[in-house]
Amino acid sequence: MKKFFKTLILFFILFFIVDKLFYFKLNKLPNQENDKRLELLINGEINKEIIILGSSRAQNNIFAYLIEKKTNMSCFNLGYQGSNLDFQLFVLKTLLKYNAKPKHLLLVLDDEKELYTDKSLNFRFDRLFPLVKYNYYYQELIERKQISLFANFFYTARLNKNSFKFLRSFDHVDKLLPCGSASLDTVSPNPNFNFIKNKNYDEKQELPEKLKQFQEIQQICKNKGIKLTYIFPPNFKHLNKQFENRIDKLKFSSTNKYVYNKNDKRYLEKPYFYNESHLNDRGAKVFTNEIAQFLNKNHEKSSHYTHKKRI
Repeated sequence: MKKFFKTLILFFILFFIVDKLFYFKLNKLPNQENDKRLELLINGEINKEIIILGSSRAQNNIFAYLIEKKTNMSCFNLGYQGSNLDFQLFVLKTLLKYNAKPKHLLLVLDDEKELYTDKSLNFRFDRLFPLVKYNYYYQELIERKQISLFANFFYTARLNKNSFKFLRSFDHVDKLLPCGSASLDTVSPNPNFNFIKNKNYDEKQELPEKLKQFQEIQQICKNKGIKLTYIFPPNFKHLNKQFENRIDKLKFSSTNKYVYNKNDKRYLEKPYFYNESHLNDRGAKVFTNEIAQFLNKNHEKSSHYTHKKRI
């Protein structure tokens, strides 16, 4: 029995030593992630007057650098491909925790999918795992039961199998511009997409948790004095009027709305789309110019802007 306890103690000592060696691995994990935006967020390096938020329709359809050029206001894109409202709310809270609040928030909506169950929209845990060296992010993973409570005590508990991949493959949406937006090629790899027909919008399919998140984003903006605008981007179909009416019922009176120019015939032409749901580089420039004109017409430009100190 005495020998057993000696062996057990030796094992824990060795495990403790080995575990501490993984500290260096944790510090190198961010190098596996080419999307540095969440790291910039937690380091207080995204202090912009205009923030773009949403899924890939935000990331690909609006060029933040062009918004800056046209409005003379600083702008950054925090849209994430495949992200749901839950993740977008998390990004907004992180932004406000570590950075100066923006003057404007542009929330790009996913037509019909925004409040529904949709397998293509998720909380982007894969973006958090490379950043587990940061207490804020690994605590979020613990809270969401993605890693165990042991992560508070052992570095190894913060790692998963993907942590040991030396190289990670990236697709076109990972090729970000410095402004946070991502440009899609003008030539689609699958050019045979068709004009989509709208379906009836059914409020009964809305998820209560998504409705709560939707309203929480509005409430945060109202409390913080941020001018929130819901953006309806063009898809390769007609805008679902039932969905638009539903958003009108849900939005606060202080929340603005911008719907793409439905009279612009270019939004009915394939050369401006990458696929049914995303504009290509050519189409995104057209749409971004529209939004810039809207901002210039409807919002005062900020003359003073205070930056929060980097943490």
